[in-house]
Amino acid sequence: PFFPVAASPMSVVTLNVHFDGPADAATLSWVGNDGAEVKYCDVRRGGEVRQETFAGHEWVLRTKGGGDELARFVAAAEPALQEHRVPADAAADAATDAAAFDAA
Repeated sequence: PFFPVAASPMSVVTLNVHFDGPADAATLSWVGNDGAEVKYCDVRRGGEVRQETFAGHEWVLRTKGGGDELARFVAAAEPALQEHRVPADAAADAATDAAAFDAA
């Protein structure tokens, strides 16, 4: 079950997302409580983006234009700066994770 986290100034954190591929660019979106994705920004391969958010908020990185999911993050309460690296083989990793989940 999903338990929403109440936002407060004390729970503000920063996600630092490093994008190494596999696509030329990707889109970072916030995932609302209803599951809808709200686009925040694009990031090019080899680039990074810093995004302030609240602990408990979920974010997804997809190939640009709302394509394949490359990574999904849930902001933790600590540390204040949270580093996430999305490797060149991110799509393959996501497919492997999904296959392992389906097999369980």
